[in-house]
Amino acid sequence: MNPAAPATFDNCTHGVWATGTDVSVQQARMTDMTNGVTIRLATDRDVVLKHNRISAAATGIYLEHNDPAQQIDVSENIINVAGGKSAGIRVVETNIGHDAAAITDNILNASEGARGMLLRTANDYWIDANTITLVFPDEISRGINIHGSKKCHVSNNAIQGAGNFPQLPQGTGIDVLDSDNTFYDCNTQSNLHTGNAIYQSNAIQINDLYLSKPARGHTDFAEAQLAALESIAEQCPTAGGRAVWQARSLLALTGMEVDYPGECFEPQNQLTIPDMEMPAALDNLKALTVYPNPGHSVTEYCLCHAQPRAARRTGD
Repeated sequence: MNPAAPATFDNCTHGVWATGTDVSVQQARMTDMTNGVTIRLATDRDVVLKHNRISAAATGIYLEHNDPAQQIDVSENIINVAGGKSAGIRVVETNIGHDAAAITDNILNASEGARGMLLRTANDYWIDANTITLVFPDEISRGINIHGSKKCHVSNNAIQGAGNFPQLPQGTGIDVLDSDNTFYDCNTQSNLHTGNAIYQSNAIQINDLYLSKPARGHTDFAEAQLAALESIAEQCPTAGGRAVWQARSLLALTGMEVDYPGECFEPQNQLTIPDMEMPAALDNLKALTVYPNPGHSVTEYCLCHAQPRAARRTGD
């Protein structure tokens, strides 16, 4: 479907539904849809979805059980979705690797708890340079949700929320569960409650790897286990959590010498605090301490003097 004039769809349950065939959908215009484009069982086929404009209540683009396809190219689409179970791009497969599967340069606007992108049991996807905005996000909003997937490359994506002080940001940038050998690089996340939620998946993997070998007095990890350890060890600890240090320790037990990045800072959770009136008596100030108070969802700072310290609270 690549006509001289764009094909238009309005208020339909499905715009395009294709099963077991080569598919090209380009420059389509879909408004007030339940589902935009659904592609199923395109094994060993070419799937090209480009330059489409889709507004949907459930799913903008849905790729289901197409692995391994000859080619999957989902790029330069603009997709708007709204609702707690909806997703701009949804991929559900059977963990068979692709030769060329890429989701790149898309603009995804997800409202009211929707997810920008969901990958479930996907394998060998290149997720690059997508711009995802969580509009009116809540605690279940996700920019990119990766579940049970392998060997994906997630890079150069920009994920932003809409939280403004004094309202606390909501939503998660990249949420990963039970996925391994996936590479994350140069993703920008801002104005969200949580940047990367990769640490949960890392902790599960590290515990399994530790119990399988070192806990039994062995360090002869299999090739796949070493690859999983290296994938975690190369992450920034501020994103990957304590498991990053544990992975580096386990690799050291094997005698491997690895150079890890020295400094790594990603905007995990940017929240701009406006100018506040500070106490005038700062002559005897010894230290300034800032720390979160998770019990009350606030940030507290402490001005430490020679006299009893004064404490102030922000974020109410």
